[in-house]
Amino acid sequence: MRQIHGLRGVQFGDRLGWAYRRDRAGGEHDQYDGPAAVHLAVSSDAGALWATLRLRPMVRRTMLRDHFAPLAAATGAPGRGWWEVSRLCRARGAPRGAGAALVLVMALLGREIGAEGALGLFSAPMLRVYRRLGWAPEVLATQGSGAEALAVGRWRFGAAPIAGLAARAGV
Repeated sequence: MRQIHGLRGVQFGDRLGWAYRRDRAGGEHDQYDGPAAVHLAVSSDAGALWATLRLRPMVRRTMLRDHFAPLAAATGAPGRGWWEVSRLCRARGAPRGAGAALVLVMALLGREIGAEGALGLFSAPMLRVYRRLGWAPEVLATQGSGAEALAVGRWRFGAAPIAGLAARAGV
């Protein structure tokens, strides 16, 4: 977990300049990292962390609802079977397929546990990245414009292009 929080510190604090709560090692933490959180990670055989994300069930408090209520309203009232995906990040120097492997793992886990899908908040320009990975969310709403725009999107696990993601991930 130290590596996951460390990568988040680099991504969100150092690269994006967000204010966040740091631990002694510089890792990023927030109130949504409690016991309900499921962290997924992709790493090398040697243990180097390449990419990570966090999932939380939508039946509890979520970052989307608590901090982005106007965008959350566009999602309707998802409950059981829906997860919030947040804190997606990729390490510099990670191989090309690391991002695709991460969303592949998210899709496979979602299917395995019988979840319907994930809702996530992201900067609108990230939509290009998700398309390149091979599984872009359905955009439900946006706020703002240009590089500053935020969007909320929905990934349906049953519709995930598993074979395409696996090919992009190199597995």
